[in-house]
Amino acid sequence: MFLCSEPLRGWRRAVVMERRTRRDWAQVIRDLVDIHCPTAERIVLVQDNLNTHTLGSLYEAFPPEEAGGWPKSWSCITPPSTGVAGTWRRSN
Repeated sequence: MFLCSEPLRGWRRAVVMERRTRRDWAQVIRDLVDIHCPTAERIVLVQDNLNTHTLGSLYEAFPPEEAGGWPKSWSCITPPSTGVAGTWRRSN
């Protein structure tokens, strides 16, 4: 299960899939960016520490020009309760 939410807007979306592969995660992120938040200037992902939840997953699933084009400001945060805290950021 993947859960996307924007608490201040009162919006959420749950996606249930048979697996949790890199491509599954990348598709959820693509839908989040292209369909649900196409005008977002910044997106912050708070997610668990799975090896599929990486920027490389986007490049594995999509051509580089598409994977590198979202959004203008982007960051991922791994909460410390799931392991060692880590972040990765992408800014244009």
